[in-house]
Amino acid sequence: MRSERGTFRPVRRSNSNSRRVVTIIETRHGAQERRRSQSKSRIDRNVWDTVRLERLESLCVDDAVQSRLFELLDAHAPSDADEARSLAEMRALLPQLEQPLSRHQARAHFTASALVVDLEAGRIAMLHHAKLKKWLQPGGHAESIDGGLMHRTALREAKEETGCDVRLFEPTPTLLDVDVHWIPARADEPAHQHLDLRYLVVAENPQNLTLNVDEANAVQWLSFDAALSLAEDAALRRMIRKGWDALKLKAPHQDLFCQGGRGA
Repeated sequence: MRSERGTFRPVRRSNSNSRRVVTIIETRHGAQERRRSQSKSRIDRNVWDTVRLERLESLCVDDAVQSRLFELLDAHAPSDADEARSLAEMRALLPQLEQPLSRHQARAHFTASALVVDLEAGRIAMLHHAKLKKWLQPGGHAESIDGGLMHRTALREAKEETGCDVRLFEPTPTLLDVDVHWIPARADEPAHQHLDLRYLVVAENPQNLTLNVDEANAVQWLSFDAALSLAEDAALRRMIRKGWDALKLKAPHQDLFCQGGRGA
């Protein structure tokens, strides 16, 4: 305000408006913080609810998987003492495995493999495993696409590793053999056990046999005698003999199933 002498004189103003503005700002800030806190709380609750739901669903899935595995094992009759021990070990381990089909399950997990046969020629497909460095049947770990059904794992692995379209030998998923074996430690995983469920599988187009270089160094159709001579493991030889017997029963009129093939 200008004085009589033409100079400015300071004017004392009330702080009420300032206090009101500060109060409004603080009130709005507090409301925003409360809304953020409430929103975060709701998000936290939603996340926790989702986690709990996923855990419940996982438990339900694992229970269903465990139940199906027990049914498979209970329906299977071992052919010798070694297979009986493998079957007993699978039954004992199954309740202890939170995720029995996961390759990340420590100590042991279930796998599936296939004895792939060419019905017309009386041959079986064997591959020379890239990592284990020996002749084996096609097989591997379960994946989500298999829906927790191990015969689907066996069929998928058989197709991936042979290039052939395949189907189960029996109309219903029936185990041919079971075997528990150790997988040696590697840089990315410790030693662990494979609880292998084995199926007899038919190649519908055996002429399409193709090497999958990601899985094997070689893949080949072999006579049963040749396959037995290449099989290093007693359990694999046992499975080959079982496959031979199943084929003879299915097609006793075919001469090729009545010659040899029962090597030691």
